Amino acid sequence: MSVPDLVIAGGGIVGLTTALVAARRGLRVTLVDQPRAGAASRTAAGILAPSIGDAAPAVREAGIAAREFYPQFLGQLLARSEIAVPLDGEGIIELASTPEELETLHARAPATAERLDASALTALESALAEHAGALLHPHDGAVDNGIIMIALDVA
Repeated sequence: MSVPDLVIAGGGIVGLTTALVAARRGLRVTLVDQPRAGAASRTAAGILAPSIGDAAPAVREAGIAAREFYPQFLGQLLARSEIAVPLDGEGIIELASTPEELETLHARAPATAERLDASALTALESALAEHAGALLHPHDGAVDNGIIMIALDVA
Protein backbone atom coordinates (compact mmCIF):
# COMPACT_ATOMS: atom_id res chain seq x y z
CA MET A 1 0.00 0.00 0.00
CA SER A 2 1.38 3.43 -0.95
CA VAL A 3 1.57 6.20 1.59
CA PRO A 4 -0.27 9.35 0.51
CA ASP A 5 1.48 12.69 0.24
CA LEU A 6 -1.69 14.40 1.47
CA VAL A 7 -4.68 13.24 3.50
CA ILE A 8 -7.79 15.41 3.24
CA ALA A 9 -10.59 15.17 5.79
CA GLY A 10 -13.93 16.04 4.21
CA GLY A 11 -15.43 15.56 0.78
CA GLY A 12 -17.19 18.88 0.41
CA ILE A 13 -16.36 21.57 -2.13
CA VAL A 14 -13.14 22.58 -0.36
CA GLY A 15 -11.93 19.01 0.22
CA LEU A 16 -12.70 17.80 -3.30
CA THR A 17 -11.21 20.91 -4.92
CA THR A 18 -8.05 20.60 -2.81
CA ALA A 19 -7.76 16.92 -3.72
CA LEU A 20 -8.24 17.69 -7.41
CA VAL A 21 -5.58 20.41 -7.46
CA ALA A 22 -3.12 18.34 -5.41
CA ALA A 23 -3.58 15.29 -7.67
CA ARG A 24 -3.05 17.48 -10.76
CA ARG A 25 0.26 18.54 -9.21
CA GLY A 26 1.32 14.91 -8.91
CA LEU A 27 0.61 14.31 -5.24
CA ARG A 28 -0.85 11.02 -4.02
CA VAL A 29 -4.05 12.03 -2.24
CA THR A 30 -6.30 10.17 0.13
CA LEU A 31 -9.66 11.78 0.82
CA VAL A 32 -11.51 10.69 3.94
CA ASP A 33 -15.23 11.44 4.02
CA GLN A 34 -18.43 10.08 5.42
CA PRO A 35 -21.32 11.33 3.26
CA ARG A 36 -24.23 12.61 5.31
CA ALA A 37 -27.70 13.71 4.27
CA GLY A 38 -27.90 17.49 4.48
CA ALA A 39 -24.14 18.05 4.39
CA ALA A 40 -23.38 21.72 3.76
CA SER A 41 -21.67 21.56 0.36
CA ARG A 42 -24.49 19.59 -1.22
CA THR A 43 -27.34 21.59 0.31
CA ALA A 44 -26.08 25.17 0.74
CA ALA A 45 -27.31 28.03 -1.40
CA GLY A 46 -23.98 28.46 -3.19
CA ILE A 47 -23.85 32.18 -2.51
CA LEU A 48 -20.76 33.98 -3.80
CA ALA A 49 -21.18 37.26 -1.95
CA PRO A 50 -18.00 38.72 -0.48
CA SER A 51 -19.57 42.18 -0.71
CA ILE A 52 -22.13 41.38 1.99
CA GLY A 53 -21.32 41.73 5.65
CA ASP A 54 -18.82 43.62 7.72
CA ALA A 55 -15.65 41.68 6.96
CA ALA A 56 -12.15 42.97 7.53
CA PRO A 57 -10.69 44.48 4.34
CA ALA A 58 -8.23 41.62 3.81
CA VAL A 59 -11.01 39.03 4.19
CA ARG A 60 -13.26 40.91 1.76
CA GLU A 61 -10.40 41.22 -0.77
CA ALA A 62 -9.72 37.48 -0.58
CA GLY A 63 -13.42 36.76 -1.05
CA ILE A 64 -13.59 39.06 -4.07
CA ALA A 65 -10.53 37.40 -5.60
CA ALA A 66 -12.14 33.98 -5.09
CA ARG A 67 -15.42 35.18 -6.63
CA GLU A 68 -13.57 36.61 -9.63
CA PHE A 69 -11.72 33.30 -10.12
CA TYR A 70 -14.94 31.24 -10.15
CA PRO A 71 -15.60 31.43 -13.92
CA GLN A 72 -12.08 30.12 -14.60
CA PHE A 73 -12.47 27.43 -11.94
CA LEU A 74 -15.79 26.31 -13.44
CA GLY A 75 -14.20 26.24 -16.90
CA GLN A 76 -11.44 23.96 -15.61
CA LEU A 77 -14.04 21.78 -13.91
CA LEU A 78 -16.04 21.56 -17.16
CA ALA A 79 -12.92 20.44 -19.02
CA ARG A 80 -12.29 17.64 -16.49
CA SER A 81 -15.85 16.52 -15.81
CA GLU A 82 -17.80 17.55 -18.95
CA ILE A 83 -20.41 18.99 -16.58
CA ALA A 84 -21.34 22.65 -16.91
CA VAL A 85 -22.01 24.25 -13.54
CA PRO A 86 -24.46 27.18 -13.72
CA LEU A 87 -23.10 30.46 -12.38
CA ASP A 88 -25.60 33.21 -11.62
CA GLY A 89 -23.85 36.56 -11.83
CA GLU A 90 -26.94 38.77 -11.64
CA GLY A 91 -26.09 40.19 -8.23
CA ILE A 92 -27.19 39.72 -4.63
CA ILE A 93 -29.68 41.88 -2.75
CA GLU A 94 -28.88 42.72 0.88
CA LEU A 95 -32.14 43.70 2.56
CA ALA A 96 -32.77 46.37 5.18
CA SER A 97 -35.88 46.22 7.37
CA THR A 98 -35.69 49.83 8.55
CA PRO A 99 -34.35 53.11 7.16
CA GLU A 100 -31.72 53.08 9.92
CA GLU A 101 -30.55 49.62 8.90
CA LEU A 102 -30.33 50.78 5.28
CA GLU A 103 -28.11 53.67 6.40
CA THR A 104 -25.87 51.27 8.34
CA LEU A 105 -25.58 48.89 5.37
CA HIS A 106 -24.83 51.73 2.99
CA ALA A 107 -22.17 53.23 5.30
CA ARG A 108 -20.07 50.04 5.27
CA ALA A 109 -20.86 48.91 1.71
CA PRO A 110 -18.21 48.61 -0.98
CA ALA A 111 -18.22 51.26 -3.70
CA THR A 112 -19.74 48.79 -6.17
CA ALA A 113 -22.98 48.48 -4.14
CA GLU A 114 -26.08 50.20 -5.47
CA ARG A 115 -28.41 51.67 -2.86
CA LEU A 116 -32.07 50.86 -3.47
CA ASP A 117 -34.74 52.80 -1.63
CA ALA A 118 -38.08 51.07 -0.91
CA SER A 119 -39.63 52.03 -4.24
CA ALA A 120 -36.58 50.95 -6.28
CA LEU A 121 -36.46 47.65 -4.39
CA THR A 122 -40.19 47.06 -4.99
CA ALA A 123 -39.74 47.84 -8.68
CA LEU A 124 -36.93 45.29 -8.85
CA GLU A 125 -38.70 42.61 -6.78
CA SER A 126 -42.30 43.23 -5.73
CA ALA A 127 -42.24 40.43 -3.13
CA LEU A 128 -39.81 42.55 -1.08
CA ALA A 129 -42.11 45.58 -0.81
CA GLU A 130 -42.27 45.45 3.00
CA HIS A 131 -38.55 46.28 3.32
CA ALA A 132 -37.18 49.79 3.75
CA GLY A 133 -34.67 49.26 0.98
CA ALA A 134 -31.60 47.26 0.10
CA LEU A 135 -28.17 47.23 -1.38
CA LEU A 136 -27.67 45.55 -4.72
CA HIS A 137 -24.24 43.98 -5.00
CA PRO A 138 -24.07 43.65 -8.80
CA HIS A 139 -20.88 41.55 -8.98
CA ASP A 140 -21.93 38.93 -6.45
CA GLY A 141 -23.96 35.86 -7.35
CA ALA A 142 -24.39 32.16 -6.75
CA VAL A 143 -23.35 28.77 -8.05
CA ASP A 144 -25.44 25.59 -8.10
CA ASN A 145 -23.88 23.59 -5.25
CA GLY A 146 -25.59 20.34 -6.20
CA ILE A 147 -24.19 20.40 -9.71
CA ILE A 148 -20.73 21.58 -8.64
CA MET A 149 -20.52 18.64 -6.24
CA ILE A 150 -21.45 16.21 -9.01
CA ALA A 151 -18.83 17.77 -11.29
CA LEU A 152 -16.17 17.58 -8.55
CA ASP A 153 -17.08 13.94 -7.86
CA VAL A 154 -16.65 13.15 -11.58
CA ALA A 155 -13.43 15.15 -11.91
